[in-house]
Amino acid sequence: EPTAVIRGRSVLSLRPIPAWSEITFHYASTEYDMAEPFTCRCGAAGCDGTIQGFRHLPPERRESLRELLSPYLLAVLDGRIPEPAGV
Repeated sequence: EPTAVIRGRSVLSLRPIPAWSEITFHYASTEYDMAEPFTCRCGAAGCDGTIQGFRHLPPERRESLRELLSPYLLAVLDGRIPEPAGV
C-alpha cells in the first residue's frame, strides 16, 4: 500500500502523509527486474511478499498496479512495446 508514486524525478503523494511517516512506493511500479530481490515487510494484506520486479508478477497483479506504473511499464502492460527478451 504505497503512499507515493514516482514520476520522472518527482515523488508524488498518493494521499496525505502525516509528518514523520514513512514514504513508500511499490518497486514493481518502476523496476522491470531487480538484481537483488528482497522480502517485503510492509505488513499490508495485499503484500506481494518477495519483491522481484514487474517481470515476475502475474497478469492480474500487473493490471492492479496500472495507476502506479512508470510510463515504460505501462507501455509494456498495454503491449505498445515488447517485454525485454533474455532477461
